[in-house]
Formats: sequence, structure tokens, C-alpha cells
Amino acid sequence: MWWRLSLSSLSGTAWLDIIGLLMVLVGVSGEFALRRQKGLPEIKPDDLETVKFSKRTLTIRRMRWEDIWESALIIGLALELIALPENLSEVARLNVISEKLRSTNLVLEAQVLELKTKQSPRTITSEQRASLIKCLDDCPKGKVFIMASVLDFEATDYAAQIESVLTNSGFEVTRPTGFRGDSVLAVSSVGMHLIVKDRMKAPAHAGPVQRCFIGIGIPLMGVAPDDPNFESNRVEIVIGPRF
Repeated sequence: MWWRLSLSSLSGTAWLDIIGLLMVLVGVSGEFALRRQKGLPEIKPDDLETVKFSKRTLTIRRMRWEDIWESALIIGLALELIALPENLSEVARLNVISEKLRSTNLVLEAQVLELKTKQSPRTITSEQRASLIKCLDDCPKGKVFIMASVLDFEATDYAAQIESVLTNSGFEVTRPTGFRGDSVLAVSSVGMHLIVKDRMKAPAHAGPVQRCFIGIGIPLMGVAPDDPNFESNRVEIVIGPRF
């Protein structure tokens, strides 16, 4: 069944290609076989007529076979030439498909890499930490609250890294840990946000802290608080889930 289905799927050009190749193979094989045979018998004047006739017959038969093999070779090459344009067109089509598949594969690889990056725990690299501390050293100092869900271990670990950077830069940091009265159980917003009550009257250190984080490639979007009782001098960094 498989062989029959495979043959039926071949195009006319494919059949020309196959038949041409077989005829070339037959022609070359026949020529090779003839060359391995002994040379044509020489007809001598003193040969008997029966011997001369036998030699002539053998010579004619040999020449006919040479014509057959040469004809097979020529016809096979002609069929190959007829199929050549279609074969070249098919190669070009397959090259286009291959390029599209390669492009699709690159897109998929980028998407997989992006997904892996999203799934990987957030971290501040040593280079980012050094750049961040250098930037924050020149900023006005103040108190910063860092809030992350105590149920989100990835977020709390990231919050601890941020706390370490800010503390080393001279900021007073408050980060609730464990199940305390001021702990956060859940954060709905994805990513990291800087919260101040009024961005037009924000504490002096809020803007510089935000710019330093953004400068090293860590997004820190400023948002307004939901709590109407949010203190005007409070600067809060809220760390939500990765995605």
C-alpha cells in the first residue's frame, strides 16, 4: 500500500526524471559491457564464405547494440533536460519554504526564550547592582517601603534583593516579612511599581530612585495609591507577580 501510494503521488516531471535517469543508466551500462567484450573479428580474404558471413553478422549485431545503448543514453539525457526547468522551479519553491520555516523557527525560539525569561526568577545581576548603587549614591536619601506578597516566594526574594541595594546605598528601608499586621497577602498588579500619593509633590528621593532603576533596565512604573489614607511623604515599592 505504501509503495502504491508513493508512486501515485509522483508528478509527471518526476516520472520523466526517473525514466530519464534509468535510460542513462541502461545506456552507460550497455556501453560499458560492450567495451569489455573482445574487439570485432577481422575478415580475412582467405576466410571461407560461411566464416565471413558469421563475422559480418557479429559485426552488424555489435553495431546495432552500440546504436541501442547510445540511443538510450541520448533519450535519457533529453528527458533529464526536459525535466530540468521543473526541477529547478521545485528547488526554488523548496528554498522559499525552507526560508519561511527557518524564520518561523527563529520566531518560535525567541518566544520560547521570552517564556523562559518570564518563568525564570527575577534577579538583580552583579552588574546591575553595581550600577544601581553608584546611581543611588548621588540621590537624596529617605525612607522606602518595599511590599511584596508573603505568599509569592519569588516576589519576596526579589524584594530582599532590592532591600539590600537600597540599604547599601544609605536608604532607610522597611520591608514587612512573615505574617505581620502590615504584611501583604496578595498583589494583583504584575511587575514592580513605585507608589506616591501625589507625583507633583512627591518626596525628593522618589523620582531619582525610579530613574536609577529604569536606567539599569528594571521597569518601575509610578502609580497612584488606592488607599485615600496613603501618607503624602511615603514612598512605596510594590512588587507583584512576574506575569
